[in-house]
Amino acid sequence: MFARRALTGCLVAIAVLAVTAATTAHPSGASTPSNAASERPPTTPTAPTPTPAPSNLALPGFGAAPGGVATGDASPPPTPSATASQPVSAPPTPTSTSPTASTATPTPAPKPTLRPARAVNAEVRELAAGVPAGGVSVAALNTATGAYYHAGATGGMRTASTYKLFVLEALLLQRQDSGSGLSSYDLSLATPMIENSDNVAAYQLFLNIGGSSGLAAAGARLGLRATTPGLSDPTLTTTSAADYLTLLKNLVSNRTLSAYSRS
Repeated sequence: MFARRALTGCLVAIAVLAVTAATTAHPSGASTPSNAASERPPTTPTAPTPTPAPSNLALPGFGAAPGGVATGDASPPPTPSATASQPVSAPPTPTSTSPTASTATPTPAPKPTLRPARAVNAEVRELAAGVPAGGVSVAALNTATGAYYHAGATGGMRTASTYKLFVLEALLLQRQDSGSGLSSYDLSLATPMIENSDNVAAYQLFLNIGGSSGLAAAGARLGLRATTPGLSDPTLTTTSAADYLTLLKNLVSNRTLSAYSRS
C-alpha cells in the first residue's frame, strides 16, 4: 500500500554478378594485287606482319604461345555465363532474425541446512561478546515451515526509529474498529513515516492515536508481551525481538488486523 515502483539482427547480402565479354580479334586482311600491264612481271602479294601482343597479356579466347605472344589458333571464346534469354536472378532479400532465447535451466538454490540450536546459540554468544548483558535480542521465523528461533534478552530493548511500525499498526487497528479505512490525511502522514522514516510525520501520528496510552491499548491486542511504550518520546519504547517478530506477522497473516487493513 505504501510502496510504488515499473537485435536487431542485421544480415548483409552481397551479390556479385560477373559477365565476361569475349573479345574477338580479327587479323588485318591481305592487300589485293593490282592488275599490272602484261609486260610487267606479276608481284607477289605480301601479307602484313601482325603486331605482337604484350608478353604479359592473354586475350580472352586466345592461348599464349611459348614466347608469350598471343596466337590465333586456340579455341573460340567461351560462352558468357548469362545471356539475354537467361535473366540474372536478383540478389537475396536481407532478413532480420531475432536472438534465440536462452534455454539454459537455472541452477536451483541449495537447500538450507538445519543446525542444532546449541551450535547456533554458541555463535550468537560469540557475536555478542563484549556487549553488556541484555544488549542483544534475536528472533527468526521461517514462514514456510514454521521453524522459530529466539535468543538473548526477552525485553528492555529500545525500539528507536522502529517504533513507527508499532504506530502504524495501532492506527490501522483504530480505523478498523471505527469501520473506516485510512483517510487522505492519515495517508499523508503514514506514507512518509514508513517509506522515508519521517520523524515529524511519525510523531504527529503518535499523538493522533492517543500517545503512549494509545500504543499500550493496541499492543495488548496485537499480541505484544514485552513492549512498554515511551511516555512522551516513542523512540524510548522498549521491546524484544520476539515482540517485533509478532508485529511483522500481523502484516502477513490473518491475526488481529483484517485483510483490508493489511492490504
